[in-house]
Amino acid sequence: MINRFWHITIIILFLIMVAGALYLIYPPDKKINTGLDLSGGIQIILSPEEEISEDSIREAFLMIKDRVKRLKIVESRVTMDESKRILVQLPKIDNLESIISIIKNRGYLELKIVKGIDVGLKYIEKKEEEPSKAEEEESSGAEEETKDKDKKTTDEGVKISPEEIEQTTLMILEKFKEQLGEENIEYEKISDLEFNLKLKGANLQNTYIAILQLTMGEISESETIERIEITKYDPIYGDTVAISGHLKDVKPIPAQRGYQEMKNSVILNLDEELQKRFKSLLEQNIGDDLSIVLDGAFRTITDISEETIPDEEANLIYIPNIETFEEAENISIMLQTGTLPINFKVDNKVDVGPTLGEDIIYKSLIAIYVGFALVLISMLIYYRSLGLVSVISLIMFLILLFSIVTLTKVVLTIYSFSGIFLAVGVYVFSNILIYEKVKEELKKGRSITTSIDFGFKNSLNDIFYINMSIFVIALVVNYFGTKQLKGLSLPAIIGSILTIITLFTFTRSSLLLSSGFLQKYSLKPFLRKNVS
Repeated sequence: MINRFWHITIIILFLIMVAGALYLIYPPDKKINTGLDLSGGIQIILSPEEEISEDSIREAFLMIKDRVKRLKIVESRVTMDESKRILVQLPKIDNLESIISIIKNRGYLELKIVKGIDVGLKYIEKKEEEPSKAEEEESSGAEEETKDKDKKTTDEGVKISPEEIEQTTLMILEKFKEQLGEENIEYEKISDLEFNLKLKGANLQNTYIAILQLTMGEISESETIERIEITKYDPIYGDTVAISGHLKDVKPIPAQRGYQEMKNSVILNLDEELQKRFKSLLEQNIGDDLSIVLDGAFRTITDISEETIPDEEANLIYIPNIETFEEAENISIMLQTGTLPINFKVDNKVDVGPTLGEDIIYKSLIAIYVGFALVLISMLIYYRSLGLVSVISLIMFLILLFSIVTLTKVVLTIYSFSGIFLAVGVYVFSNILIYEKVKEELKKGRSITTSIDFGFKNSLNDIFYINMSIFVIALVVNYFGTKQLKGLSLPAIIGSILTIITLFTFTRSSLLLSSGFLQKYSLKPFLRKNVS
Protein backbone atom coordinates (compact mmCIF):
# COMPACT_ATOMS: atom_id res chain seq x y z
CA MET A 1 0.00 0.00 0.00
CA ILE A 2 1.50 3.33 -1.05
CA ASN A 3 1.26 6.57 0.89
CA ARG A 4 -0.67 8.63 -1.67
CA PHE A 5 -0.60 11.85 0.36
CA TRP A 6 3.18 11.74 0.65
CA HIS A 7 3.71 11.16 -3.08
CA ILE A 8 1.17 13.85 -4.06
CA THR A 9 3.02 16.33 -1.81
CA ILE A 10 6.35 15.46 -3.47
CA ILE A 11 4.89 15.98 -6.95
CA ILE A 12 3.29 19.32 -6.02
CA LEU A 13 6.53 20.62 -4.49
CA PHE A 14 8.47 19.48 -7.55
CA LEU A 15 6.01 21.19 -9.91
CA ILE A 16 6.28 24.42 -7.90
CA MET A 17 10.06 24.21 -8.26
CA VAL A 18 9.74 23.69 -12.03
CA ALA A 19 7.31 26.64 -12.30
CA GLY A 20 9.84 28.83 -10.50
CA ALA A 21 12.56 27.59 -12.87
CA LEU A 22 10.38 28.47 -15.88
CA TYR A 23 9.89 31.96 -14.50
CA LEU A 24 13.66 32.38 -14.16
CA ILE A 25 14.42 31.47 -17.78
CA TYR A 26 11.47 33.21 -19.46
CA PRO A 27 11.87 34.71 -21.99
CA PRO A 28 14.85 32.48 -22.83
CA ASP A 29 16.23 34.79 -25.54
CA LYS A 30 16.75 37.50 -22.90
CA LYS A 31 17.67 35.40 -19.87
CA ILE A 32 20.05 32.85 -21.44
CA ASN A 33 23.38 34.24 -22.65
CA THR A 34 24.98 32.52 -25.62
CA GLY A 35 28.55 32.80 -26.85
CA LEU A 36 30.16 34.18 -29.97
CA ASP A 37 30.12 30.76 -31.62
CA LEU A 38 26.31 30.42 -31.40
CA SER A 39 24.75 33.88 -31.56
CA GLY A 40 27.61 36.27 -32.17
CA GLY A 41 28.28 39.31 -30.02
CA ILE A 42 30.01 42.64 -30.18
CA GLN A 43 33.45 43.71 -31.35
CA ILE A 44 35.12 46.67 -29.65
CA ILE A 45 37.96 48.41 -31.44
CA LEU A 46 40.39 50.19 -29.07
CA SER A 47 42.71 52.83 -30.51
CA PRO A 48 45.59 54.57 -28.69
CA GLU A 49 44.88 58.22 -27.88
CA GLU A 50 48.48 59.26 -28.58
CA GLU A 51 51.49 58.19 -30.62
CA ILE A 52 53.13 55.17 -29.05
CA SER A 53 55.96 52.75 -29.58
CA GLU A 54 55.45 49.20 -30.77
CA ASP A 55 56.70 47.86 -27.43
CA SER A 56 54.07 49.91 -25.53
CA ILE A 57 51.17 48.70 -27.67
CA ARG A 58 52.42 45.13 -27.37
CA GLU A 59 52.58 45.45 -23.58
CA ALA A 60 49.07 46.97 -23.48
CA PHE A 61 47.77 44.17 -25.73
CA LEU A 62 49.09 41.47 -23.37
CA MET A 63 47.59 43.27 -20.35
CA ILE A 64 44.16 43.59 -21.98
CA LYS A 65 44.32 39.95 -23.00
CA ASP A 66 45.10 39.03 -19.39
CA ARG A 67 42.17 41.15 -18.13
CA VAL A 68 39.74 39.45 -20.49
CA LYS A 69 41.06 36.05 -19.41
CA ARG A 70 40.63 36.90 -15.71
CA LEU A 71 37.06 38.09 -16.36
CA LYS A 72 36.32 34.46 -17.35
CA ILE A 73 34.11 35.39 -20.27
CA VAL A 74 33.73 32.28 -22.41
CA GLU A 75 34.26 32.65 -26.16
CA SER A 76 35.94 36.06 -25.85
CA ARG A 77 38.78 36.98 -28.21
CA VAL A 78 41.51 39.63 -28.19
CA THR A 79 43.57 40.37 -31.30
CA MET A 80 45.64 43.23 -32.71
CA ASP A 81 45.61 44.52 -36.28
CA GLU A 82 48.31 46.15 -38.37
CA SER A 83 47.16 49.66 -37.42
CA LYS A 84 48.08 49.07 -33.75
CA ARG A 85 44.42 48.78 -32.80
CA ILE A 86 43.24 46.16 -30.33
CA LEU A 87 40.11 44.21 -31.26
CA VAL A 88 38.09 42.64 -28.44
CA GLN A 89 35.21 40.32 -29.30
CA LEU A 90 32.72 39.61 -26.49
CA PRO A 91 29.47 37.62 -26.37
CA LYS A 92 26.20 39.42 -25.64
CA ILE A 93 26.21 39.80 -21.84
CA ASP A 94 24.20 41.99 -19.47
CA ASN A 95 27.01 44.08 -17.95
CA LEU A 96 28.76 44.81 -21.25
CA GLU A 97 29.47 48.51 -20.60
CA SER A 98 31.13 47.87 -17.23
CA ILE A 99 33.22 45.08 -18.79
CA ILE A 100 34.38 47.43 -21.58
CA SER A 101 35.42 50.07 -19.02
CA ILE A 102 37.46 47.50 -17.08
CA ILE A 103 39.16 46.36 -20.28
CA LYS A 104 40.11 49.80 -21.65
CA ASN A 105 40.76 51.86 -18.49
CA ARG A 106 44.39 52.27 -17.50
CA GLY A 107 43.99 51.20 -13.88
CA TYR A 108 46.18 54.08 -12.64
CA LEU A 109 45.75 54.31 -8.86
CA GLU A 110 47.01 57.25 -6.77
CA LEU A 111 47.05 58.51 -3.19
CA LYS A 112 46.40 62.26 -3.18
CA ILE A 113 46.30 64.83 -0.39
CA VAL A 114 43.26 67.11 -0.68
CA LYS A 115 44.26 70.72 0.06
CA GLY A 116 40.95 72.35 -0.83
CA ILE A 117 38.10 72.57 -3.29
CA ASP A 118 37.63 74.27 -6.65
CA VAL A 119 33.95 75.23 -6.79
CA GLY A 120 32.08 76.60 -9.82
CA LEU A 121 28.80 78.46 -9.23
CA LYS A 122 26.35 79.81 -11.77
CA TYR A 123 23.20 81.87 -11.43
CA ILE A 124 20.29 80.24 -13.25
CA GLU A 125 17.65 82.75 -14.30
CA LYS A 126 14.04 81.95 -13.60
CA LYS A 127 12.09 80.98 -16.69
CA GLU A 128 8.96 82.96 -17.40
CA GLU A 129 5.79 80.87 -17.11
CA GLU A 130 3.62 80.62 -20.20
CA PRO A 131 0.36 82.60 -19.82
CA SER A 132 -2.94 80.73 -19.73
CA LYS A 133 -5.59 81.17 -22.42
CA ALA A 134 -7.62 83.47 -20.16
CA GLU A 135 -4.57 85.65 -19.56
CA GLU A 136 -3.88 85.75 -23.30
CA GLU A 137 -7.43 86.97 -23.99
CA GLU A 138 -7.15 89.64 -21.30
CA SER A 139 -3.82 90.84 -22.62
CA SER A 140 -4.92 90.81 -26.27
CA GLY A 141 -6.13 94.38 -26.02
CA ALA A 142 -3.04 95.66 -24.18
CA GLU A 143 -1.07 98.55 -25.56
CA GLU A 144 1.95 98.10 -27.87
CA GLU A 145 4.22 99.50 -25.19
CA THR A 146 3.41 96.61 -22.84
CA LYS A 147 4.11 94.07 -25.61
CA ASP A 148 7.53 95.57 -26.21
CA LYS A 149 8.31 95.32 -22.51
CA ASP A 150 7.23 91.67 -22.35
CA LYS A 151 9.29 90.88 -25.42
CA LYS A 152 12.47 91.45 -23.41
CA THR A 153 11.58 88.59 -21.00
CA THR A 154 10.68 85.74 -23.35
CA ASP A 155 12.62 82.51 -23.79
CA GLU A 156 15.79 83.93 -22.25
CA GLY A 157 14.10 84.10 -18.85
CA VAL A 158 13.69 86.84 -16.27
CA LYS A 159 16.85 88.94 -16.14
CA ILE A 160 18.69 89.17 -12.81
CA SER A 161 19.95 92.62 -12.01
CA PRO A 162 23.74 93.07 -11.64
CA GLU A 163 23.13 94.57 -8.21
CA GLU A 164 21.36 91.42 -7.01
CA ILE A 165 24.11 89.17 -8.40
CA GLU A 166 26.81 91.26 -6.73
CA GLN A 167 24.95 91.33 -3.42
CA THR A 168 24.40 87.55 -3.39
CA THR A 169 28.00 86.80 -4.41
CA LEU A 170 29.37 89.06 -1.65
CA MET A 171 27.15 87.30 0.84
CA ILE A 172 28.53 83.87 -0.22
CA LEU A 173 32.12 85.16 -0.04
CA GLU A 174 31.60 86.65 3.41
CA LYS A 175 30.23 83.37 4.72
CA PHE A 176 33.28 81.43 3.51
CA LYS A 177 35.68 84.11 4.79
CA GLU A 178 34.18 83.60 8.23
CA GLN A 179 34.77 79.86 8.02
CA LEU A 180 38.14 79.64 6.24
CA GLY A 181 39.74 83.09 6.43
CA GLU A 182 40.13 85.59 3.61
CA GLU A 183 43.64 84.38 2.75
CA ASN A 184 42.28 80.90 1.90
CA ILE A 185 39.76 82.06 -0.71
CA GLU A 186 40.43 82.89 -4.37
CA TYR A 187 37.59 84.46 -6.35
CA GLU A 188 37.46 84.36 -10.16
CA LYS A 189 34.66 85.88 -12.24
CA ILE A 190 33.92 83.83 -15.36
CA SER A 191 30.94 85.80 -16.72
CA ASP A 192 28.12 88.03 -15.47
CA LEU A 193 26.33 84.94 -14.14
CA GLU A 194 29.17 82.56 -13.31
CA PHE A 195 32.17 82.54 -10.97
CA ASN A 196 34.71 80.15 -9.42
CA LEU A 197 35.90 79.84 -5.82
CA LYS A 198 39.10 78.10 -4.76
CA LEU A 199 38.69 77.21 -1.10
CA LYS A 200 41.94 76.14 0.54
CA GLY A 201 41.70 73.88 3.57
CA ALA A 202 37.99 73.24 3.00
CA ASN A 203 36.36 69.89 3.78
CA LEU A 204 34.72 68.29 0.74
CA GLN A 205 31.51 67.10 2.35
CA ASN A 206 30.97 69.95 4.83
CA THR A 207 31.57 72.62 2.19
CA TYR A 208 29.07 71.04 -0.19
CA ILE A 209 26.41 71.09 2.52
CA ALA A 210 27.31 74.72 3.37
CA ILE A 211 26.90 75.80 -0.26
CA LEU A 212 23.52 74.12 -0.48
CA GLN A 213 22.39 75.83 2.71
CA LEU A 214 23.53 79.22 1.43
CA THR A 215 21.85 78.85 -1.95
CA MET A 216 18.64 77.47 -0.49
CA GLY A 217 18.55 80.33 1.97
CA GLU A 218 19.02 82.85 -0.84
CA ILE A 219 16.24 81.27 -2.90
CA SER A 220 13.72 81.73 -0.11
CA GLU A 221 14.47 85.47 -0.03
CA SER A 222 14.55 86.07 -3.80
CA GLU A 223 11.72 86.03 -6.29
CA THR A 224 13.82 86.09 -9.45
CA ILE A 225 16.58 83.55 -8.75
CA GLU A 226 15.34 79.99 -9.16
CA ARG A 227 18.59 78.44 -7.90
CA ILE A 228 22.35 78.76 -7.88
CA GLU A 229 23.79 75.78 -9.71
CA ILE A 230 27.05 74.05 -8.75
CA THR A 231 28.83 73.62 -12.09
CA LYS A 232 32.12 72.29 -10.75
CA TYR A 233 33.22 70.66 -7.53
CA ASP A 234 36.78 69.40 -7.91
CA PRO A 235 39.35 68.67 -5.20
CA ILE A 236 42.54 70.72 -5.13
CA TYR A 237 45.30 68.15 -4.73
CA GLY A 238 48.64 68.47 -3.01
CA ASP A 239 51.20 65.70 -2.53
CA THR A 240 50.62 62.61 -4.67
CA VAL A 241 51.94 59.05 -4.49
CA ALA A 242 51.30 56.54 -7.30
CA ILE A 243 50.09 53.17 -5.99
CA SER A 244 50.11 51.39 -9.34
CA GLY A 245 53.12 49.14 -9.69
CA HIS A 246 53.56 48.80 -5.91
CA LEU A 247 50.85 46.26 -5.10
CA LYS A 248 51.71 42.86 -3.64
CA ASP A 249 48.12 41.66 -3.69
CA VAL A 250 44.59 42.88 -4.47
CA LYS A 251 41.44 41.24 -3.10
CA PRO A 252 37.72 42.08 -3.35
CA ILE A 253 35.84 41.96 -0.02
CA PRO A 254 32.04 41.33 -0.03
CA ALA A 255 29.63 43.35 2.08
CA GLN A 256 29.04 42.05 5.59
CA ARG A 257 25.45 41.16 6.43
CA GLY A 258 24.05 43.06 9.37
CA TYR A 259 26.60 45.86 9.02
CA GLN A 260 25.44 48.62 6.67
CA GLU A 261 28.77 50.44 6.95
CA MET A 262 30.63 47.30 5.77
CA LYS A 263 29.93 47.54 2.06
CA ASN A 264 31.77 45.89 -0.82
CA SER A 265 35.39 46.98 -0.94
CA VAL A 266 38.81 46.22 -2.42
CA ILE A 267 41.82 45.67 -0.16
CA LEU A 268 45.26 46.67 -1.47
CA ASN A 269 48.42 45.11 -0.02
CA LEU A 270 51.34 47.51 -0.58
CA ASP A 271 54.96 46.56 -1.10
CA GLU A 272 57.70 47.67 1.31
CA GLU A 273 58.77 50.70 -0.73
CA LEU A 274 55.26 52.12 -0.89
CA GLN A 275 54.59 51.34 2.78
CA LYS A 276 57.31 53.80 3.82
CA ARG A 277 56.20 56.46 1.35
CA PHE A 278 52.57 56.08 2.43
CA LYS A 279 53.37 56.47 6.14
CA SER A 280 55.58 59.48 5.40
CA LEU A 281 52.75 61.01 3.35
CA LEU A 282 50.37 60.68 6.29
CA GLU A 283 52.84 62.13 8.81
CA GLN A 284 53.53 65.20 6.65
CA ASN A 285 49.84 66.03 6.04
CA ILE A 286 48.13 65.70 9.42
CA GLY A 287 44.88 67.67 9.42
CA ASP A 288 44.31 67.31 5.68
CA ASP A 289 42.26 64.72 3.79
CA LEU A 290 43.65 61.66 2.00
CA SER A 291 41.91 60.55 -1.19
CA ILE A 292 42.23 57.48 -3.42
CA VAL A 293 41.90 58.31 -7.12
CA LEU A 294 41.48 55.63 -9.80
CA ASP A 295 41.93 56.75 -13.42
CA GLY A 296 41.23 60.35 -12.40
CA ALA A 297 37.94 59.38 -10.70
CA PHE A 298 37.54 60.15 -7.01
CA ARG A 299 36.93 56.90 -5.05
CA THR A 300 37.15 57.74 -1.34
CA ILE A 301 38.44 60.24 1.23
CA THR A 302 39.71 59.92 4.81
CA ASP A 303 40.68 62.47 7.46
CA ILE A 304 44.37 62.35 8.44
CA SER A 305 45.08 62.59 12.15
CA GLU A 306 47.71 61.28 14.52
CA GLU A 307 45.32 58.45 15.48
CA THR A 308 44.98 57.30 11.86
CA ILE A 309 48.74 56.94 11.34
CA PRO A 310 49.70 53.32 12.09
CA ASP A 311 52.50 52.60 14.58
CA GLU A 312 54.13 50.11 12.24
CA GLU A 313 54.46 50.19 8.47
CA ALA A 314 51.17 50.98 6.71
CA ASN A 315 50.72 48.09 4.27
CA LEU A 316 46.94 47.91 3.72
CA ILE A 317 44.60 50.34 1.98
CA TYR A 318 40.87 49.90 1.32
CA ILE A 319 38.73 51.20 -1.52
CA PRO A 320 35.34 51.15 0.28
CA ASN A 321 31.67 51.74 -0.57
CA ILE A 322 31.59 49.88 -3.89
CA GLU A 323 28.01 49.31 -5.07
CA THR A 324 28.24 45.63 -6.04
CA PHE A 325 30.67 42.82 -5.33
CA GLU A 326 30.92 42.22 -9.09
CA GLU A 327 32.25 45.77 -9.51
CA ALA A 328 34.74 45.14 -6.68
CA GLU A 329 35.92 41.99 -8.48
CA ASN A 330 36.31 43.89 -11.75
CA ILE A 331 38.36 46.64 -10.09
CA SER A 332 40.55 43.96 -8.51
CA ILE A 333 41.13 42.33 -11.90
CA MET A 334 42.09 45.68 -13.44
CA LEU A 335 44.60 46.39 -10.65
CA GLN A 336 46.00 42.84 -10.63
CA THR A 337 46.92 43.04 -14.30
CA GLY A 338 48.80 46.32 -13.87
CA THR A 339 48.52 49.82 -15.30
CA LEU A 340 48.18 50.13 -19.06
CA PRO A 341 51.10 52.16 -20.46
CA ILE A 342 48.77 54.19 -22.70
CA ASN A 343 45.23 55.56 -22.81
CA PHE A 344 42.73 53.94 -25.16
CA LYS A 345 39.51 55.18 -26.69
CA VAL A 346 36.68 53.07 -28.08
CA ASP A 347 37.03 53.66 -31.81
CA ASN A 348 34.06 51.55 -32.84
CA LYS A 349 31.57 48.98 -31.60
CA VAL A 350 30.04 46.61 -34.14
CA ASP A 351 27.88 43.51 -33.94
CA VAL A 352 29.47 40.29 -35.17
CA GLY A 353 27.76 37.12 -36.34
CA PRO A 354 28.20 33.58 -34.98
CA THR A 355 31.72 32.27 -35.51
CA LEU A 356 30.41 28.79 -36.32
CA GLY A 357 28.38 30.18 -39.20
CA GLU A 358 24.60 30.49 -39.44
CA ASP A 359 24.28 27.55 -41.83
CA ILE A 360 26.09 25.15 -39.45
CA ILE A 361 24.01 26.36 -36.49
CA TYR A 362 20.77 25.92 -38.47
CA LYS A 363 21.66 22.35 -39.46
CA SER A 364 22.80 21.57 -35.92
CA LEU A 365 19.47 22.77 -34.51
CA ILE A 366 17.58 20.52 -36.93
CA ALA A 367 19.75 17.57 -35.85
CA ILE A 368 19.07 18.37 -32.16
CA TYR A 369 15.31 18.59 -32.67
CA VAL A 370 15.19 15.37 -34.70
CA GLY A 371 17.42 13.50 -32.25
CA PHE A 372 15.42 14.67 -29.23
CA ALA A 373 12.13 13.72 -30.93
CA LEU A 374 13.47 10.25 -31.80
CA VAL A 375 14.50 9.66 -28.18
CA LEU A 376 11.04 10.62 -26.93
CA ILE A 377 9.24 8.53 -29.55
CA SER A 378 11.46 5.51 -28.79
CA MET A 379 10.69 5.77 -25.07
CA LEU A 380 6.96 6.01 -25.79
CA ILE A 381 6.95 3.04 -28.20
CA TYR A 382 9.15 0.75 -26.15
CA TYR A 383 7.92 1.53 -22.63
CA ARG A 384 4.43 2.84 -23.42
CA SER A 385 2.95 4.34 -20.21
CA LEU A 386 6.26 4.31 -18.39
CA GLY A 387 7.73 6.08 -21.40
CA LEU A 388 5.10 8.83 -21.12
CA VAL A 389 6.10 9.53 -17.52
CA SER A 390 9.74 9.45 -18.60
CA VAL A 391 9.11 12.04 -21.35
CA ILE A 392 7.36 14.40 -18.92
CA SER A 393 10.12 14.04 -16.31
CA LEU A 394 12.81 14.61 -18.98
CA ILE A 395 11.19 17.91 -20.02
CA MET A 396 11.09 19.02 -16.38
CA PHE A 397 14.70 17.91 -15.95
CA LEU A 398 15.72 20.14 -18.89
CA ILE A 399 13.80 23.13 -17.49
CA LEU A 400 15.58 22.77 -14.14
CA LEU A 401 18.94 22.26 -15.83
CA PHE A 402 18.63 25.39 -17.99
CA SER A 403 17.38 27.50 -15.07
CA ILE A 404 20.33 26.56 -12.85
CA VAL A 405 22.77 27.17 -15.71
CA THR A 406 21.14 30.58 -16.21
CA LEU A 407 21.46 31.41 -12.49
CA THR A 408 25.18 30.64 -12.62
CA LYS A 409 25.45 33.23 -15.45
CA VAL A 410 27.19 30.77 -17.74
CA VAL A 411 27.61 31.88 -21.34
CA LEU A 412 26.32 28.95 -23.40
CA THR A 413 28.62 27.80 -26.17
CA ILE A 414 28.88 24.69 -28.30
CA TYR A 415 30.89 23.14 -25.44
CA SER A 416 28.14 23.98 -22.93
CA PHE A 417 25.55 22.29 -25.14
CA SER A 418 27.82 19.25 -25.35
CA GLY A 419 27.69 19.11 -21.55
CA ILE A 420 23.89 19.42 -21.67
CA PHE A 421 23.67 16.56 -24.20
CA LEU A 422 25.87 14.45 -21.90
CA ALA A 423 23.56 15.21 -18.96
CA VAL A 424 20.47 14.30 -21.02
CA GLY A 425 22.11 11.07 -22.19
CA VAL A 426 22.92 10.04 -18.62
CA TYR A 427 19.38 10.90 -17.53
CA VAL A 428 17.81 8.79 -20.31
CA PHE A 429 20.20 5.92 -19.55
CA SER A 430 19.25 6.10 -15.85
CA ASN A 431 15.56 5.92 -16.84
CA ILE A 432 16.19 2.86 -18.99
CA LEU A 433 18.15 1.19 -16.17
CA ILE A 434 15.22 1.67 -13.79
CA TYR A 435 12.64 0.46 -16.31
CA GLU A 436 14.64 -2.67 -17.11
CA LYS A 437 14.73 -3.44 -13.38
CA VAL A 438 10.95 -2.92 -13.29
CA LYS A 439 10.56 -5.34 -16.23
CA GLU A 440 12.59 -7.96 -14.37
CA GLU A 441 10.26 -7.71 -11.39
CA LEU A 442 7.18 -7.90 -13.63
CA LYS A 443 8.51 -11.10 -15.21
CA LYS A 444 8.76 -12.59 -11.73
CA GLY A 445 4.99 -12.13 -11.42
CA ARG A 446 4.97 -9.22 -9.00
CA SER A 447 2.34 -6.47 -9.18
CA ILE A 448 3.04 -3.25 -11.05
CA THR A 449 3.27 -1.24 -7.80
CA THR A 450 5.72 -3.67 -6.21
CA SER A 451 7.74 -3.91 -9.44
CA ILE A 452 8.11 -0.12 -9.63
CA ASP A 453 9.13 0.07 -5.97
CA PHE A 454 11.68 -2.74 -6.33
CA GLY A 455 12.91 -1.38 -9.66
CA PHE A 456 13.90 1.95 -8.11
CA LYS A 457 15.46 0.31 -5.04
CA ASN A 458 17.49 -2.19 -7.08
CA SER A 459 18.81 0.46 -9.45
CA LEU A 460 19.63 3.12 -6.84
CA ASN A 461 23.24 2.06 -6.28
CA ASP A 462 24.03 1.78 -9.99
CA ILE A 463 22.50 5.17 -10.80
CA PHE A 464 24.24 6.81 -7.84
CA TYR A 465 27.67 5.44 -8.82
CA ILE A 466 27.24 6.41 -12.49
CA ASN A 467 26.19 9.99 -11.74
CA MET A 468 28.74 10.50 -8.97
CA SER A 469 31.50 9.27 -11.29
CA ILE A 470 30.45 11.87 -13.88
CA PHE A 471 30.16 14.49 -11.11
CA VAL A 472 33.73 13.89 -9.88
CA ILE A 473 35.23 13.79 -13.41
CA ALA A 474 33.38 16.97 -14.42
CA LEU A 475 34.49 18.67 -11.19
CA VAL A 476 38.14 17.87 -11.92
CA VAL A 477 37.77 19.09 -15.51
CA ASN A 478 36.10 22.29 -14.27
CA TYR A 479 38.98 22.98 -11.88
CA PHE A 480 41.93 22.14 -14.14
CA GLY A 481 40.46 22.52 -17.64
CA THR A 482 40.40 25.40 -20.09
CA LYS A 483 37.51 27.86 -20.43
CA GLN A 484 35.92 25.71 -23.14
CA LEU A 485 36.12 22.52 -21.06
CA LYS A 486 34.71 24.37 -18.05
CA GLY A 487 31.69 25.24 -20.21
CA LEU A 488 31.22 21.52 -20.88
CA SER A 489 31.76 20.37 -17.30
CA LEU A 490 29.30 22.67 -15.48
CA PRO A 491 26.10 21.30 -17.14
CA ALA A 492 27.43 17.78 -16.49
CA ILE A 493 27.95 18.58 -12.79
CA ILE A 494 24.47 20.08 -12.43
CA GLY A 495 22.87 17.31 -14.52
CA SER A 496 24.38 14.48 -12.45
CA ILE A 497 22.79 15.89 -9.27
CA LEU A 498 19.46 16.73 -10.94
CA THR A 499 19.21 13.22 -12.41
CA ILE A 500 19.14 11.58 -8.98
CA ILE A 501 16.78 14.23 -7.55
CA THR A 502 14.30 14.11 -10.45
CA LEU A 503 14.20 10.33 -10.81
CA PHE A 504 13.75 9.54 -7.12
CA THR A 505 11.22 12.28 -6.40
CA PHE A 506 8.98 13.22 -9.32
CA THR A 507 9.42 10.14 -11.55
CA ARG A 508 9.12 7.58 -8.74
CA SER A 509 6.10 9.27 -7.12
CA SER A 510 4.36 9.71 -10.48
CA LEU A 511 4.83 6.05 -11.40
CA LEU A 512 3.60 4.78 -8.03
CA LEU A 513 0.51 7.03 -8.09
CA SER A 514 -0.34 5.97 -11.64
CA SER A 515 0.26 2.26 -11.03
CA GLY A 516 -3.43 1.48 -11.66
CA PHE A 517 -3.25 3.10 -15.08
CA LEU A 518 0.03 1.34 -15.82
CA GLN A 519 -1.50 -2.01 -14.88
CA LYS A 520 -4.11 -1.55 -17.60
CA TYR A 521 -1.56 -0.43 -20.22
CA SER A 522 1.46 -2.65 -19.67
CA LEU A 523 5.07 -2.08 -20.69
CA LYS A 524 4.99 -4.25 -23.82
CA PRO A 525 2.28 -6.40 -25.36
CA PHE A 526 4.02 -9.70 -24.59
CA LEU A 527 4.27 -8.76 -20.89
CA ARG A 528 0.53 -8.35 -20.37
CA LYS A 529 0.06 -11.89 -19.22
CA ASN A 530 2.67 -11.38 -16.47
CA VAL A 531 0.97 -8.32 -15.00
CA SER A 532 -1.23 -9.13 -12.03
